[in-house]
Amino acid sequence: MRYRVALDGTQLTVEVVERDGRRFVRLDGAEESADFRLVQGRDCYSLLLGDRSYPVSFEHRPDGLSVTVLSESYLARVEDERTAALRAAGGSRASAAASRTIHSLMPGIVREIRVAPGEAVKAGQPLLILEAMKMQNEIRAAADGEVKTIHVRPESTVNKGDPLVTLGDIGNR
Repeated sequence: MRYRVALDGTQLTVEVVERDGRRFVRLDGAEESADFRLVQGRDCYSLLLGDRSYPVSFEHRPDGLSVTVLSESYLARVEDERTAALRAAGGSRASAAASRTIHSLMPGIVREIRVAPGEAVKAGQPLLILEAMKMQNEIRAAADGEVKTIHVRPESTVNKGDPLVTLGDIGNR
């Protein structure tokens, strides 16, 4: 799977390939074996590239994903090639509406919904709790808005890409 990554404003294309039960990452034509595992709590991971290991942590922010590798932090925006193609193919109005819908980034189970339709939310405010791989993840609003539609219920199962919550402009229903 290919991903478009904006890392502190620099555009990269990263490809993740699985071959013979192993995972590899391609960046700028160079390929490295890769492994990624949770090592401590729910916010610290180990990224193994080739024969080097890197501690990695993530923090969801309204403007993207804060990624800390070793002691350096980066602002990242990641989009798989399918999502990028859908966004590019959609009309401006359709893509604007789609960008206001929060989609699941991974398969999981909705454990808790923290908002209601019609409720005003602020960027970064938790909308729901999604459990994936035995970890509970807060799904947050990417921007200020009003909860227009909640597409899931507590204990419902979602797949990657399924819509979770749609936000509208405050005061527009």
